[in-house]
Amino acid sequence: MESIPASERVVVGEKVTHRLAQRPGSYGLLRYVRPVVKRRDTGKLLTARVPSNVLDRTSADVSLLAGMLVDKLRHHLPLHRQHRRMADAGVAVSRSSLTNWTERRSTCSFPVAAAQAAHVLERRVLAMDETPVKAGLAEPGRMRQGYFWPIYGEDDEIVFPFAPTSVYLADAEVLIDTIHLERALRPISAGRRNWLFAWTELGTQRVGRSRVCSRPARCRAWIRTRTWWTRCSASGSIPRRAPSN
Repeated sequence: MESIPASERVVVGEKVTHRLAQRPGSYGLLRYVRPVVKRRDTGKLLTARVPSNVLDRTSADVSLLAGMLVDKLRHHLPLHRQHRRMADAGVAVSRSSLTNWTERRSTCSFPVAAAQAAHVLERRVLAMDETPVKAGLAEPGRMRQGYFWPIYGEDDEIVFPFAPTSVYLADAEVLIDTIHLERALRPISAGRRNWLFAWTELGTQRVGRSRVCSRPARCRAWIRTRTWWTRCSASGSIPRRAPSN
């Protein structure tokens, strides 16, 4: 086409071609510029407040925390693999910081999971299932066996309580068909091949609470988690239902 002189050609339309591309390890920095003012009467210097964050006194934005949660529980990437991917992208952050953020983030998930569990238990008909998980040391060289017990409510909500023992359920009101719970448990079963076990039962409980936030419900898990945490942090209250957008 370039060989045809511009005077001898006219554009009558266009055709669009799409190609799938990838940005490896996409991370960025959010820059907040806060003015520093000086009072004329007292000479005192004042600085505007730092924008609110889900975790105070950290350099981790809520978008990074949500991404770490989804990568770990939906895409089965343990923290050491996430740390390596950050290093490949030129982000210098210590493994201990990732561990600390993950622990504090799970604390944010606790009231969310508790509120949703209370709402699920208010329903008349529930369904339950179980999947084993290694949680804590039973003795040197052997892990203790525990179980996630997902509970399904009528409003398409699932919570993932942890119990150290298996439970026999004989309630006739509970649904026999649990295929919806099997689908919800699939990420946990697949994830065990990567993170293998939880070092303590407390850590296992945190995984179950975080699963409530990372389970997609009519929207992407990352957007859902980021929106939920941001609303809780801004309002100081815990919604009883998941955000719809």
